[in-house]
Order: sequence, then C-alpha cells, then structure tokens
Amino acid sequence: MNQEIIQKYSVPVPRYTSYPPANYFNDSFTAESYREAVIASNDASPQHISIYIHIPFCFRMCYYCGCNAMLLRSPASVEAYREALKKEMRLVLPLLSHGRKISQIHYGGGTPTSQPASFLQELNEIVLSEFDCIDQPEIAIECHPGYM
Repeated sequence: MNQEIIQKYSVPVPRYTSYPPANYFNDSFTAESYREAVIASNDASPQHISIYIHIPFCFRMCYYCGCNAMLLRSPASVEAYREALKKEMRLVLPLLSHGRKISQIHYGGGTPTSQPASFLQELNEIVLSEFDCIDQPEIAIECHPGYM
C-alpha cells in the first residue's frame, strides 16, 4: 500500500453516526432552520422517506457501545421521553409531503426492545397513519439478543 495514502488517512475522525456529523453542529441552526430543511426535503430526490426513531434506554450498558444510551432507571423519565418522542413525531411528520412514501423505518438505540411491544406498535401507528409505504418497506429494530 502507498505510504503517502496511509499517512494521509491515519488521523482520528469523529464517529460517523449522523449527517452532518456532530463536529458541524452549531447554534446558528435553529428550530426554524430545521423546519425549513424538512419542508425543503419535499422537493428533493429521492422522494421516499427513511425514518429513524431513537430509543436510548438499555437494561445494562455495553462497554463496546458508542451510541447515545442510558440505563433504564426511572419509569418517570422513560415515560417523559416516550411522550416527547410522540409529540416530536406529531410536529415533524405533518411537514413532510403526504405524497411521499416510507421506504424504511429503523428503531435504534440504546435497546429499543427494552420498551414494551405495544409502545413500538404505537409509534408505528403514528407514522403509518400519516404516510403510505412502498411495497415491502424495510422495518428494522436494534436489539440485545439477551433480552428478546
């Protein structure tokens, strides 16, 4: 392998889990900026929608995990997060054109399966009450095999 290329790319970089990556976050991107970006996405290609729903709770912390996660400790904080998540979905989903179809729904975390199946079904119903899906959408959920 070319030593010049090895040296060029032998630098620490942020973990790439979002776009833009966290090192580009700044205070100039406001709630209104976000709203405008969501609305502008209605004119972009592809028209299909991929939805990521973050459930940060875990039964225990995994030492290898770099995700934004927290232990299930307080039922009140879990319920507050669930209500905030549903509220956010009801605020953001109407900004998207209803002619668009969902191609993917991904539940990540944390361990989304730390929550009752009825709650995850409720989230699906919120999304699916607003949008149609393509034929055979990809619906995925991250889980810990020890808690299935």
